[in-house]
Amino acid sequence: MGALPILLKIPWEGRDLSGEDNPLHTFDGDDGLTAPAVAEAREALIAGAADEAGFVRALA
Repeated sequence: MGALPILLKIPWEGRDLSGEDNPLHTFDGDDGLTAPAVAEAREALIAGAADEAGFVRALA
């Protein structure tokens, strides 16, 4: 195996990317939970009862 990509070498622990002064992070209010429609679409995709397009629609 070659050298690790640079991103794997950056220590992320303890960093906070949130806040008004960071225009790249817009998820301050995100609770991290999966939306019910997305969870259902994911399960349907795994079960073979839906396709990728249906899953992408659930993400919108």
